[in-house]
Amino acid sequence: MPLNDWLSLFLHLAMLSVISVGGAIVTTPDIHRFIVDEHAWLSDGQFTSLVAIAQTAPGPNILFVGLIGWDLGFQSGGGVTGGVGAFGFAAIGFLLNITAILLPSCVMAFFATQWAQRNRNRLGVRAFKVGMAPIVISLLLSTAWLLSGSHRLNWLAPKLQIVTLIAAILFWRTNIHILWMFAAGALAGILGLI
Repeated sequence: MPLNDWLSLFLHLAMLSVISVGGAIVTTPDIHRFIVDEHAWLSDGQFTSLVAIAQTAPGPNILFVGLIGWDLGFQSGGGVTGGVGAFGFAAIGFLLNITAILLPSCVMAFFATQWAQRNRNRLGVRAFKVGMAPIVISLLLSTAWLLSGSHRLNWLAPKLQIVTLIAAILFWRTNIHILWMFAAGALAGILGLI
């Protein structure tokens, strides 16, 4: 990737950082649109796999943005045939993406939280908090829909969407730990059910 593509990606992620209410995972559909649909830097399957790997790894869900940067950097460095240099590009890609998605929202959250704490009894602050809940939920649902149907395999997409819906309902309405749901999904995949 040329330097101007990296700059374009950095600025796009920084812009998404400011509007990532509900966490970076809610920006997944737009990151997908930018990286896969507009620029074709990754395939649909690669993108979904990177998000899935990052989500199953311990740590914050924002790691998928860094993992995408790692993969793009690794490809820019020549991939497997690029040798040690490819890993240097991968590390730079990781750091650029993580910085772009974290820095603007962290700075904004720091100052906004201080202001909201001082003004927590104002009607506007309380209304904002209540009004953001449906927006965050719909952004999360759009992310789930995108990821569950992104394989573009007509026979598989409905199964994944049903599994996603069942997992969302179970997570919402029960106390089943999410790791058990991951394990059930992995087992269903191993058995060829999805």
